[in-house]
Amino acid sequence: MIKTESIAVIIKTTPERFSLKWLLLSIEHALSKHKCRLYIADENPLPEWKQQLYDELMAKGHHVKIWEKPVAVTIARNDLISSLREEAFVLRVDDDFELGGEFNIDAMLTVLQQDDIDFCCDVERQIGEGKGRGSGSLRADSSLIDFQANRPPKIKRIADGAWRFKKVDGVRFAKADYMRNLILLKRHCFENVKWNEKLIFSGEHADFYLALKKAGFQGAFTPDSIHLHRDDL
Repeated sequence: MIKTESIAVIIKTTPERFSLKWLLLSIEHALSKHKCRLYIADENPLPEWKQQLYDELMAKGHHVKIWEKPVAVTIARNDLISSLREEAFVLRVDDDFELGGEFNIDAMLTVLQQDDIDFCCDVERQIGEGKGRGSGSLRADSSLIDFQANRPPKIKRIADGAWRFKKVDGVRFAKADYMRNLILLKRHCFENVKWNEKLIFSGEHADFYLALKKAGFQGAFTPDSIHLHRDDL
């Protein structure tokens, strides 16, 4: 097991997202060998089961903020980041993910042991029909970003099977700039980068990766960890 300081897991959800139960159970299992604190943002009105769940989580020392009305994911995530305690790593996940048996946090942490890599993603397995992919299919969807003077940045998609991987302590990885939504970041990334609060939802993902690239941070992804995207829920 990789020895590490604690991991903050940030989640923006909404009242009707029952899939959150699967995510939280999977986090409890997948990160059981690491110090972990949940940072969750949700909105009123909450169903009874969620209020009970959040009361239990806060009693265990996790952070939950309930907004009185719908809030942009960008605003909510920045607020969660501002509430971090001593955590050295931040794991950003969606509320319809599951960290199942193929997920490997140690593989991602191994990649981040390198000084020249600031954030790491894994690969996504689609569960249920959605996103134009069949259930069970894998998605890396990784790209390189090229900034050119006086021109919009170019995002160059590279086919999932065309990446050439390096290895560190037996873990495969490739440097990339734009990847899937599950991201493990070193805490220092947030000294210079936040989510763009002018964006409510659409485009926030690409904008965040562009901001990381512009700030000089280097990303990578590893195919040796796979999370589930639970469209079936």
